[in-house]
Amino acid sequence: MTRRILALLEITRPHNMLAAALFAAVGFHVAGGHGATPLVLVALLTALVTGAGNVVNDLFDESVDRINKPRRPLPSERVT
Repeated sequence: MTRRILALLEITRPHNMLAAALFAAVGFHVAGGHGATPLVLVALLTALVTGAGNVVNDLFDESVDRINKPRRPLPSERVT
C-alpha cells in the first residue's frame, strides 16, 4: 500500500510542482501582490494544477513512456 501511495505521489512529479509554486509566488510578488493568504493560494493552486497536468500528460503519453521512460508509475504498472 505504501508503495502505491509513493507511486501516486511520483506521477504528479512533486519537484515540478514545487518549482511551479515558487515561480508563481515570485510572479505574485513582482506583480505587486500583497498578503500571505493570496500568496499561499496562488502557490498552492499552481502546484495542484501542475501536478494534475503531469498526470494527464502521463495518461496520454503512456505508450511513448513505455519505451522512453519505463520506470515511470504508469509504464511500470505501479499505478493503473
